[in-house]
Amino acid sequence: MLHPTKKFRARDIPVLVVLLAIAMSCLYPFYFMLVSSFKSNQEYTVNPIGFPKHFTLESIQMMLDQTDVFQSLLNSLFVVCVSVLIIMIVSSMAGYSFSKLKFWGSNKFFIVILSTIMIPIQIIIIPLYINMADLELVNHYSSIILIYTAISIPFGAYLMRSFYTGIPSELMDAAMIDGLSYTQIYYKIMLPLSAPALATLGILQFINLWNDLLISMIFLQDPSTRTVTVTIAALAGRYVTNYPVIISGLLVSTIPAVIGFLTLQRYLVKGITVGITK
Repeated sequence: MLHPTKKFRARDIPVLVVLLAIAMSCLYPFYFMLVSSFKSNQEYTVNPIGFPKHFTLESIQMMLDQTDVFQSLLNSLFVVCVSVLIIMIVSSMAGYSFSKLKFWGSNKFFIVILSTIMIPIQIIIIPLYINMADLELVNHYSSIILIYTAISIPFGAYLMRSFYTGIPSELMDAAMIDGLSYTQIYYKIMLPLSAPALATLGILQFINLWNDLLISMIFLQDPSTRTVTVTIAALAGRYVTNYPVIISGLLVSTIPAVIGFLTLQRYLVKGITVGITK
């Protein structure tokens, strides 16, 4: 990375070119969604990549007429925010327990939990659906909240354990000398210190769960409970698909995730680098 006080050197040009190419590759999808949303289906067919010659709100209007996208956005926000909150709470407690409270078989138990990350959701989706149907939770938000939480906690526990391991044990020893219990140490010392790591976990899981389609499509089939990804996927026709309409929906669904990322990106960077600087 170039330091502001350093002089520009010719050998820095390849680095700048690579970084510029990476930045353009990240920004291009947003450019594509933006320009495509203001095209008609006819112009998109002729000119799918270029800048629109005639700006029109036809695709956006059709998307709003054919879907209740704002209700779907609220559904997604509710499901994802509740899931992320549970994930952060449980992962923080699990990470604290596995890193600081050494009990019999703790390392083996942690490895078992961590190994579940390697199980693809596609393998267990049918048994999950059968169980949720038996519990009459299909088309209920609680079904995918439970699934989101279960499949995300192993990674969250790993992340939080890594963070808590970097905190000196002497800090706990001093707190115990002062008369604090393990629970008080967690709430009064460990939890405030883990704010950057929790923010990192929250952002990563929010983006991951917000973009989910498979689980939401299977467990939330009622149009009134659909998340935004399922609502947009339903715009695709069987024989003919109006791509600008779908892209308009994608643009709308991207806005909350982008706003959340831009707002909390400094916490994300701090949370990622905090373990390196210890």
